[in-house]
Amino acid sequence: MKKLKEKLRDQVLSAKKITENDLAAMPSAQRAAIEGDIEKLIAEKMEEMMKAEVKKASEEGKSQAVLLDILV
Repeated sequence: MKKLKEKLRDQVLSAKKITENDLAAMPSAQRAAIEGDIEKLIAEKMEEMMKAEVKKASEEGKSQAVLLDILV
């Protein structure tokens, strides 16, 4: 299974119908914009996962800190 970051990167590139080679060949400003989209999606997914873990812990009556186990 791919790491979360790789999986999300693939999803963004696929949605934009571009490959890693296409991305590498783009002007730096355009490439940076797409890389920014990827990083934003990763941050959003991490936040969603963290909120879900906190909610789960709360429902289980846990008051300790929640550790989110993901590879990014």
